[in-house]
Amino acid sequence: METLQKIHEDLEIIKAMQFLNKRALTLDELVQYTGLAKSYLYKKTMLNEIPGASRPMGKKLFFDREKIDQWLLGSHSDIEPPMSDEEIESRAANYITTGKI
Repeated sequence: METLQKIHEDLEIIKAMQFLNKRALTLDELVQYTGLAKSYLYKKTMLNEIPGASRPMGKKLFFDREKIDQWLLGSHSDIEPPMSDEEIESRAANYITTGKI
């Protein structure tokens, strides 16, 4: 009986890690993949600080696993750094006066 329990536990681990073969991860899968808190990942996504995040069907977030790997390893040269408060204010003032972003 103990062997059957071990097999069942191993099967559950395998099922839980099937996302490793996927290129696009959901937020919940990203939490499992990175070990980071869901709230932290969501906040970073909303601040555009995580690369490869998209909402192709409107509501559900997806992440490009390859870009996440680069981000986790510190190689994210293609990612724009977040704007400073001054830059945001400058762009907003420019938009108000010119109507262009």
